[in-house]
Amino acid sequence: MLVLAAGVLALGRHGDDANAGYHATGGYRSPTAVSPAQQQRDYLHRVNVVCYDAMATYPTAQAKNDKALMQQQDKVAELWFGMLQAWAAVPAPEGVRAEVSAILEAQNDAYAAFVSGKSTWRQGQERGWTPELNARYQAARDEFNRRIATSVQRTEAFGLSYCARTWWNWT
Repeated sequence: MLVLAAGVLALGRHGDDANAGYHATGGYRSPTAVSPAQQQRDYLHRVNVVCYDAMATYPTAQAKNDKALMQQQDKVAELWFGMLQAWAAVPAPEGVRAEVSAILEAQNDAYAAFVSGKSTWRQGQERGWTPELNARYQAARDEFNRRIATSVQRTEAFGLSYCARTWWNWT
């Protein structure tokens, strides 16, 4: 739960936007109703932040061989994937459907790279590290970092453009 707590605290850095009308914890300040589309955008942003913060600590946990932290991070990754699937099942508003699909695709790509890197790391731990396994792991980790950066960029770009288009709906 430490990782989830860190992710929730990270929301204070990434999600405290007075114009969006929500606290760092994701709770709404305004008594006015928030559109389902805005709720979806906020939700995706929070999922992305929690995931990114959790996965960013994975190499540190591996370097320290901190199995408890890695197990927590595994749970976060599974939770992230489950939330993405649930979120994807909710139809996006017509005007933003293509953007939402691109974000979900980028996040699923990042998750696949994370799973690949984790699998390679486990092989190295179980069988002993070889130069080939080390190279595969480093490549998978680099790929994950590239893909998660793409996911974050797409989410932030979507958030900014969506905020600009829907300003009057939630001020």
